[in-house]
Amino acid sequence: MRGISVDRVLRRPALIFSIVATPLLGAALCVPLGRAPQDTVAGTYEIRACAEPCDPRSSPEVVGTLVLARTPFPLEGLPERVKRYLRQHEEWLLVALEDSEPNACFALTRSREAPPAFLGASPVGVTEWEMENDTLSLLLFVTPDAGYVARFAVDGPELIGRGYSYAPGVAYHATRDVIVASRRGPPALDQCFRGD
Repeated sequence: MRGISVDRVLRRPALIFSIVATPLLGAALCVPLGRAPQDTVAGTYEIRACAEPCDPRSSPEVVGTLVLARTPFPLEGLPERVKRYLRQHEEWLLVALEDSEPNACFALTRSREAPPAFLGASPVGVTEWEMENDTLSLLLFVTPDAGYVARFAVDGPELIGRGYSYAPGVAYHATRDVIVASRRGPPALDQCFRGD
């Protein structure tokens, strides 16, 4: 955590994004020369995840959709029912954005057999993805005292990642979650909000 305390993060939600800038995955992100990472990575992805030891492709505990937009999008442009849901149920994800606009959205479902965990605790949300040090990071859950960040490296049409979390009395740490996001097409924000 480069000396950043959880208390400091709780006082300033934007620090969540600075925390994830520390490279924790060893895999490199390969981007063709001359193309911006946003153009290469942006898209609609199918998410599959589970806690090790497991294979998320064959026995996922969490499934869903992740959309990485090429540019930020205004919340005002989302359907009214979506804005109402986010304000009522995912206000801390909105707070974490501070004055920024989101550039990603997600919809996640945990299986009934899966043990309780932070991944999927926010079933639908908007967030911000960013790349630094060849790693893509995004916040998928946050409360005033806890949070969950997914960090990915790219492997062809897939993002291969792991979850990192913090909670009261627990330092920022890697979880046992293995996350695979398979690209299904160009960014389509409506894919996050079909069930709302």
